[in-house]
Amino acid sequence: MHSVQDPSPSQPQKSTIGRSKISSLLVATPAFTPKPVPAPWLLKQSMRALGAVAPGLAASVARQLFFHPLRAPLKPTEAASLAQGATFRMRVRHGDVRGLSFGDGAPVFLIHGWGGHAGHMGSFIEPLVGAGLRVLVADMPAHGESSGRLSSLIHFADTMDAMTEQFGAPQAVIAHSFGAAAATVAMARGLPVARAAFIAPPATYRTFWSRFRDGVGVSPVVFQRLVRRAEHELGVSFADLHPETIAPKRHEPLLIVHDAADREIDVGEGKALALAWPRAELVLTRGLGHLRILSDASTVRRVVDFVAPARKQERPLSRTSAASAAVGNASGALHSP
Repeated sequence: MHSVQDPSPSQPQKSTIGRSKISSLLVATPAFTPKPVPAPWLLKQSMRALGAVAPGLAASVARQLFFHPLRAPLKPTEAASLAQGATFRMRVRHGDVRGLSFGDGAPVFLIHGWGGHAGHMGSFIEPLVGAGLRVLVADMPAHGESSGRLSSLIHFADTMDAMTEQFGAPQAVIAHSFGAAAATVAMARGLPVARAAFIAPPATYRTFWSRFRDGVGVSPVVFQRLVRRAEHELGVSFADLHPETIAPKRHEPLLIVHDAADREIDVGEGKALALAWPRAELVLTRGLGHLRILSDASTVRRVVDFVAPARKQERPLSRTSAASAAVGNASGALHSP
């Protein structure tokens, strides 16, 4: 993780929202253009044609595509990080969820992002166990080795509720990207969390929606039908579930780590969420992107120190991770009191 320097000699402007103090972004960030969801050309053209002649049918097809995550393969290094875990399984209303437990102590939930899996969060396991915590990481519904074909914010949040029922209230939730949005929804519904750490979180769902529409060839009219049907089926209003809408009522300490050049979730969304959340701390990185940030030693160390502030590390990171951690220290652009 590289430190972020203020390019100007003037003092950054600060917000006094809630109990937080937020500084302006201390690094020039590239213009963000959402990358459309990759989809075959024929599918895109077919969806455009279907939307023009049968928007209702197009919305049904689009719904199946929108809520169907592609399962990412598990890399050997990710598999190795999960190898020593004790398997647990839970039955949720959406199907069977497979998870892994490591260590003892107060539970910490690791929540991956859309299209991800438990292995993406593997770098946090060893240092959290070394801090005396019990790590619980699961493949969300329709992800990894869990069952199901469709998933959503509500599927993720229901799984966190089931984990709480089985293992107790978490000391902390560490969540990535879409998983951070789902964790915010779960917390708003009553999930008791002492503190949270979000990596590359969205502030709204608009980027997800625009990437899908542009990539798959879904018109705004068809997409609005999709949204209305999904809200009816899930029993929610998405307008009430945007993280930045929920944030002002949250009081848990929150750490946000976001890369300045993230190509999936604009760093501006991390800043917006930090501004809206009364007790937030924003940390910027450079050159780590959307996924590499999860295995960056400095990011891992900062997150672990945040979620376990009163615990001493009993076991150091591996030699490779420790050496990487010495390369650079992150700068905070926002600090909680």
